[in-house]
Formats: sequence, C-alpha cells, structure tokens
Amino acid sequence: MNLLEACARELRSPMPSSPSDPVLSRRKWLAGGALLGTLFGTDAGAQEVKPRPPQDQGEGDGDATIRGGSRYRNLLVRRATMGLSQEELGLFAASTPEGYVNRHLNYLGIEDSACDERLAPYQRTLDSDPYELLDYDSFQIARVLVYSTILRSIYSKRQLFERTVTFWTDHLNIDILKDYVSYMKIVDDREVIRRHALGKFPDLMQASAKSAAMLFYLDNYVSRVGFTNQNYARELLELHTLGVDNGYTQRDIEEVTKCFTGWTLNYNQGNNFLKFLYYAPWHDQSEKQVLGYTLPAGGGRRDGEIVIDILTRDPRIAPLTAGFISQKLCRWFWGYEPPVSLVETVKETYLGTGGDIQAMVRTILSRSNLSVATPKYKRPYETIISCLRATHGGVGTPLNVLNALDAAGHVPFYWGPPDGYPDRLDFWAGLILPRWNFAFSYLNDELSGVSFDLNAFLAGARRRGPVLDRINTLLFGGELSGADYQALYDYLAIEYPTTDGIRDAIALALSSPSFQWY
Repeated sequence: MNLLEACARELRSPMPSSPSDPVLSRRKWLAGGALLGTLFGTDAGAQEVKPRPPQDQGEGDGDATIRGGSRYRNLLVRRATMGLSQEELGLFAASTPEGYVNRHLNYLGIEDSACDERLAPYQRTLDSDPYELLDYDSFQIARVLVYSTILRSIYSKRQLFERTVTFWTDHLNIDILKDYVSYMKIVDDREVIRRHALGKFPDLMQASAKSAAMLFYLDNYVSRVGFTNQNYARELLELHTLGVDNGYTQRDIEEVTKCFTGWTLNYNQGNNFLKFLYYAPWHDQSEKQVLGYTLPAGGGRRDGEIVIDILTRDPRIAPLTAGFISQKLCRWFWGYEPPVSLVETVKETYLGTGGDIQAMVRTILSRSNLSVATPKYKRPYETIISCLRATHGGVGTPLNVLNALDAAGHVPFYWGPPDGYPDRLDFWAGLILPRWNFAFSYLNDELSGVSFDLNAFLAGARRRGPVLDRINTLLFGGELSGADYQALYDYLAIEYPTTDGIRDAIALALSSPSFQWY
C-alpha cells in the first residue's frame, strides 16, 4: 500500500465519535494526529515526519510522466515560479526553455496590471516613507507588507522575480516584528530587495548597508566611536558576503565595525525621518586595516562603502563572496547539494559579470544544469502558495492565508535571527498538520476571504476519470504516478462521485507527500 492509498483508506473509514464530538468532520479526521502515523510511520503526537522525494518512495510503477507529464518542463516551471499553474505551462509551451527563462528574467517587460489592481488597497502604504506612516501602528504596517507579499506570490506574472525576491529577503533577513522596524522595512522591501533582486549584487549590498531597517535591526544605528556595536559588521561578513569563517578574523570584524560607525538614522521631523543618515561626529576617523587593505584616516562615510566594494568587487576578496553567494543560489534554485562544478560555474559567472544576478540565475536554470536537479521539499510558504496557484484560488483579504502560514511557522518577515528562514529539509521536515489543515479548510470553503472554484476541476464533466485527469493536470502537471492515480480513483469509488467526494479527493491530493516536493 502506498502513502496516498493509506490516506484514502483512512478517509473512507467510519468516522469516530465521542460524547463531546458526536460528528467529526472528514476534514478534521483526516487532519488529525492519528493519520499522521498511518501516512509517515511515526508517532502522530510528535507531529514529526521524515519526508522522502517522490522517486525514492519505492511505490508504484515508477512512471513519473504518465498522462502527458514532462519532468523537465515541470521542474523548470516549479523552480522558476511560486508554484505550478496552467498559465505558466502555457508560456513554456509557447517558447523555448531559454526563451521562457529570459522572458522571466526581463521582468520589467512583463505586464502585471491585474496583480497591481489586487494591491491597490495597500499601495499607498507600500509607496510611503516612514514619516507618512506615523498615524499607523507598526502592526498595521507589517500586516500590509505581509498581505502584499502573499498576493504578489500568488498572482504576479513576474514569478521568477518573486522567487528571487524571496531568496534575498531571507538572505538579508530583517525581523519586521522588532520594535519599529516595520516603518523602515516597507522602504527596504521596495528600494533594496525589489529594486536590486535581479540586478548587480554589489549594488544590492551597497543599498542594504544604507537601509535604515537593516541598521536598526542589527543595532548599527547606535554604533559610534568609542561605543561600537559589532552586530552589522559580523553579519555582513558571516551571512551577507563571505560566509562563516571564510577569510576574515575577529580583528577584521572590529575594523569593519569602525568603518560603519556613524551610519545611523535620521530622527529629525520631515521627509527624511527614519531614513539613513551618516553622522560624521560619531564616525571613527582613524586609519583602519580591513581584510589586508589599509583605509587611510579621515575616510568618513567612504570607509563603509569601500568595505562593501572590497567584499563584492575586489579581485582578491570577491571570489570568496562569489563562491558563498553562488552556493546559496544553487541550493535555492537547483537543490540541497548542488554539484561543485555548478557552483564553480555560477561563481565564474559572478566574477565575469560583476555580480550580475540575472546571469547567475540564468546559468543555474539552463537545461544542462537544471535537468539533473534533485527534488526539494517545499517550505510551508511554498506549499500554501503553490496550492492556491494550482487550484486558481481566489484570495480577497489574505488574513486566513497569513493565519495558516503562522500555524506552520512561516510568515514572511517574521523570522527573528539574522540568518533568514532556513532552506533545509531537516528544518521543515516536521509539523505537517498545518499543511493538511489548510488544504482541507480551503477545499471546504472554511477560510473567509479565500475561495475555491470547483468548476476548474470539473471542466464540464463529473465522471471520476476526467475529474482525476484534471487533478493530475492542474496539481501535478501530468506527473501523478500510476499508483497515486489509482489510489485516488479507488477513493472516489463510483463513476459519478459526489461534490463532497471530489472536494475530498482534491484535498487529499494536495495533502499527499508528492505535492510537498517540487
């Protein structure tokens, strides 16, 4: 019995009852802890799973391309977007793989007015500077940024851009829940991450170094000569550029810290309130030794800018940064253990283009590289967004999407430490119940502000064969294995299944282990 068959069998079993809960809904039963053990062979109460890639499950006939699926097509579309959709598959079919990638990399040329209309209620806040937001509390501002991020992930036609924005948001993580960060993170998201996400890495880092949100989050705004704070300097070297213990010492951290003294915030009322300010009286004007280079005394604001240039452009130091960034980008787009040869190729692309992010992404997504990529386990955000994209979900107010993400521990911008949400299988391998709860709540119209259109799966026919073909096409791009297809077919049981039965089958497919990988 494969995993999907076990899930289907459990769903068809008699509903348990108790004096306090005489009628337990199918959704609550399926999403209950008892089934977790059935599916994953583990302690249900622990809510821990050990997910395996679909091809490693050892089940079924091994034919992963039945009924018209295309492994490379689906892989590219999944890695280049926030989730498989028929629109994206159509764009792929209308072009070449290279043309499809180039179209997405030229994101400013993609018309996106429909998404802009959805963002209209939030646009004033998204376009505002901190001084214009003083009438709002930080929670309201954070909510707007999260809502807009969710809507862009689902509906923007600039999907590769959104995927890359997600990467840099984690790479340059800023916890929006810290004090007044949200007033400044609105600007950081707009003018640092989104402006430079597919630009040049050195430009991205110069912008980040002057981000009021970053300076506040990592406490550099209080760092001044004689009273320094090393947080930003340490994370700049360890997380943003070189990587852990890669060519620098504690002395380098101390010297870099001096270079960024006086990089603070403007507290004066007016248009520049809570924006970057270089305050010369706080700057350490002494000579500094950074990564083998001498910065003469009296360098002022240029000290910090020179540090960024050394880290991202210098012929001796930049290769270390290029290797670290290339490794992370390859993990994000290719898989958890990218080949050394691929990382080196992307590193050479960085060095040969001055850190051009578009060129690096294009290299990773080339057919010769991506066609041998390994499966990745979706983080909760990717699972829920891909669920909505594949099913043509209608999201008006994203409150209940945010709530589902919160239950799964993956709300954008809510990560506290500076390393960003992990891109690791071992971190996300547990707590599967929130994913199931979302799928079954969504399919049963229990989420206010979120709608599901069953007609997309009926396509004018209610027979189980055509319905299952639609499930296979919309959710799996035709790659549903024969064994899983048969399990869903058997679950529906009759030739003309009920509406509830069809909804359950779709939710079952969205909850299946196969849907959790991309």
